[in-house]
Amino acid sequence: MTSPSGSHDKPSAGDPLPPKCSVIEVHVGELKQLFNAIDPSPFRDKDLDPKAEEFIVGWAKNCP
Repeated sequence: MTSPSGSHDKPSAGDPLPPKCSVIEVHVGELKQLFNAIDPSPFRDKDLDPKAEEFIVGWAKNCP
């Protein structure tokens, strides 16, 4: 994968990224910090915490 600066980064997990997409890395102490604690769904179906979602979307808006 090539970053916006043109350097090659390590491949990301999951589905391949479509062309003209950027990677946003989110680092947390514990994975559960990203998810809504009130959501009773099993881990794989949980919603993102609204504040985490707002943070990620805010950074995404700054990407080319």
